[in-house]
Amino acid sequence: MVNTAINKGQDLGLAEQRLGTMIHELTHALIEQFACSDCGTYKENAASHGRAWQLLSRAIEKVASKLLLSEIGSRRFKGLMGDIELGFRVPSAHDVEIHDFGAGGEQVDGADG
Repeated sequence: MVNTAINKGQDLGLAEQRLGTMIHELTHALIEQFACSDCGTYKENAASHGRAWQLLSRAIEKVASKLLLSEIGSRRFKGLMGDIELGFRVPSAHDVEIHDFGAGGEQVDGADG
């Protein structure tokens, strides 16, 4: 079934949110499938919303936003903050910068730098 609101260029908010959720979950699936869970840096880099997940998700967001001419977000910052609350490592100031946080006013308390 075709959503006529999208065809007419009306409120794309829900479609963008759903696409962002798909990117979020598919990024988890991709990393779970291909990352080595025996690696000593797995928790820091691949588990939950770690470095690998952040970098891959951000790259996909950028391409999707460019192709669709609309800002697509996968809730990377919210995921990171949830991880910190669960006891995961607070990212370094460098990681915050390369993950492109801060441009939207996000702040990661405790990031060194």
